[in-house]
Amino acid sequence: MRERVSLLGGTLDAGPVSGPGGMVWRVRATLPLDDESAQSMSAQTVP
Repeated sequence: MRERVSLLGGTLDAGPVSGPGGMVWRVRATLPLDDESAQSMSAQTVP
């Protein structure tokens, strides 16, 4: 997963974090968007 995110110019953080009820595993990918993609995503609604 880290390699795929890197190929797209993003970053990936993964590892255990303290959460409600104990330790949980968190994965966070940050990917750059161009202007066209950002506008397309902002127009989408989430049910």
